[in-house]
Amino acid sequence: MQSGTKVGIVTGVVSSLLVIYLIEPVLKLLGAAVYYSIGWVSAGFWDSLYVKAALGVPKDPALTIFILGVGGFVGVTVGVSTAVQSYIRKLCGWE
Repeated sequence: MQSGTKVGIVTGVVSSLLVIYLIEPVLKLLGAAVYYSIGWVSAGFWDSLYVKAALGVPKDPALTIFILGVGGFVGVTVGVSTAVQSYIRKLCGWE
């Protein structure tokens, strides 16, 4: 085998091991933490809404604000990722 081929194989194996044993567990943990925290926050809002409905208290705008906040966060995330993807495509000459 040529030297370049050996370097490519070793680099591929090392990068695969790094992703499998270091990056993937961190991403799984981060995803689980985000999922749990969003569930906890939304459950709190729903519980508050049901309690206020049972007591006859007027509707609280917190749920609407929460939904608008999540929608805004998702919109900004999609916009930034699309802009970065477009920039990389132009930079690499793929467009």
